[in-house]
Amino acid sequence: AGVGKAGISEYHDQTSKGSSSSTSVLIKLQDVSSTSSTTRILEEEWIVCGQLGGGLRADAIAKHPQHQHLNLVPWAGIAACVSRSDSHASMDRSSPSSLPCSLYPHITGTAYCFLPLPVSTGLPFHVNGYFELSSNRRDILHGNDLQGVASSRAQWNEALLDEIAAPCLLRLLAAEARRLGKNPDPVQLEGYYSIFPASRIYMNTAPWNGLVSAFYAGMCD
Repeated sequence: AGVGKAGISEYHDQTSKGSSSSTSVLIKLQDVSSTSSTTRILEEEWIVCGQLGGGLRADAIAKHPQHQHLNLVPWAGIAACVSRSDSHASMDRSSPSSLPCSLYPHITGTAYCFLPLPVSTGLPFHVNGYFELSSNRRDILHGNDLQGVASSRAQWNEALLDEIAAPCLLRLLAAEARRLGKNPDPVQLEGYYSIFPASRIYMNTAPWNGLVSAFYAGMCD
């Protein structure tokens, strides 16, 4: 048997600018699973940033008369795991065993369209958005060889990543930097930088390379 709980353990910020609004929160998740002899408690903390609106390209695509039937919503979010702890306790009340709390554990980044898609982005965080999906609904639609409405749907996904998801990542990292304070220890600092999409591999993986390029361009602004 298993029981899961989630709660916002720390509020970061909520901002509105023009036609867009964004929220950054720290969420604590707890999963309790039991067998006849042991109970396992897995706890994680995730920092999550979401944004609604704010992209010029995305807004133009969504409002185009030929795309009204798609009901496009300019929303995306980023989630990064900042801590994880795992403990086990025996039903005979013997001493519980636990693994040390892991800061910024490695995760395999996954794409979500509200539900997880069976595709790994390779990024060190999860990406969620109101994406247009491929015909088999296993990936977000992308490619330069598409035509007609399919091409517009792929451009929508690009705009969502470049104009909404990338700013979410910038704000997520800014919120996490504020949480760590002015004097983080070396382990915290190393973990913080592990959230950055620093590998060159990301620059060659479509469509996620657009998000990475827009993220670093935003850092330079």
